[in-house]
Amino acid sequence: MAVRNNISLEWKFFLATGLCGGYTTFSTFSLESFALLREGEFLYAATYITASVVLGVLATFLPVIILEKI
Repeated sequence: MAVRNNISLEWKFFLATGLCGGYTTFSTFSLESFALLREGEFLYAATYITASVVLGVLATFLPVIILEKI
């Protein structure tokens, strides 16, 4: 008995890049942050965490604003 794959192409892309890609990116961010903290590099860790979050939000926010004005 064959199992049919009824998942749309959009869902396949989402699962492959969005979900898995997002998880691995966040895992890397967490691991690098943890490594800096473990090594006692508190200033570097705080800078890295803050810059990553702020730049990540800006990278999402700015294109939305720009596209709304077009």
